[in-house]
Amino acid sequence: MSISLLRAQRFAQVSERQASSVHEFMESISGPHQLEIYHQKELAFSYAGNAVPSANISFGYLEYGTQVSVEMGAGIEHYTVNLPLTGHQTVSHGQRKIASNPQHGILLSPKMQLQIDIDHEYRSIFVVINRGMIELALSRLIGRRTQQPLVFDIDMPMQVAATASWWRMTEHYLNEMSIEGSILSFKNAAKELELSMVRALLVHQKNNYSDEISCNLFEFMPPYMQRAVRHIEDFYQDEIPLDRLRNVAGVSADKLCAGFREYSGTTPIGYIKKTRLMKAREQLMTDTAGKGVSTIAFDVGFNHLGRFSVDYRAMFGESPSETAARTRQVRL
Repeated sequence: MSISLLRAQRFAQVSERQASSVHEFMESISGPHQLEIYHQKELAFSYAGNAVPSANISFGYLEYGTQVSVEMGAGIEHYTVNLPLTGHQTVSHGQRKIASNPQHGILLSPKMQLQIDIDHEYRSIFVVINRGMIELALSRLIGRRTQQPLVFDIDMPMQVAATASWWRMTEHYLNEMSIEGSILSFKNAAKELELSMVRALLVHQKNNYSDEISCNLFEFMPPYMQRAVRHIEDFYQDEIPLDRLRNVAGVSADKLCAGFREYSGTTPIGYIKKTRLMKAREQLMTDTAGKGVSTIAFDVGFNHLGRFSVDYRAMFGESPSETAARTRQVRL
């Protein structure tokens, strides 16, 4: 396998003609799957993108150079977003067939049983998003822990303005990754952009949480709720008494509490706690400095580590230390 690596970024250019090596490389990015190559002598695999698959999100340009078929199933734990730049592919999911070409991208959710037939002219933008990262972003949008798996609609038509915009952002991100000295070589800058792109995908690509997301979107909140929520986002580490929040919002305490119940399903104090828990989970899932659970808990505003652990498990279904351990394992 031929790999050219830019050390300043997590970017590599990979070329390969051996079927087993191609399969192994793609499984390292997108998870276990079956790969059938119809004309192995014509195989001219090429990938340009993340050099080491990220714990959160990977971007790349992908082509096989020949006709292939991919079967995916229960072993897939990532969300895969794919837009052909040339050529086409067909996704078979049950009785449904989705044609994908430069006018139609696809979004595949974890554990889907499906087959993808790819033609020899296919070259695509290929994005893989960690399930934990996208569920974290979803929890922040709906203000609670998810109970059912998030499932997106497969088809992503480019005629939808927001979808076309998302793909333009993705291609710009990929191009920036390949440039020495890009701001994306700074981890915090890359992380914030990636989180924004995941959030945009959740908001604009139809999924089984779309109605709930719409009800909780900041943009649809009345101005007084927007002021209160923005204040919590800015000062979540601090003590935020109800009187202070009421003054920021410019309404009575009763109206403020009613607004939080309507738009977030909780009280102002409950919303502050959820915000702190979300911030803690985000840090635990992206911690590269080895700060530790207790330090992160205190950083986001919790004063009692035991209470933090209980609340964290109730919201996310695992302890903070389990999240931290899984993050460390993925980065090894």
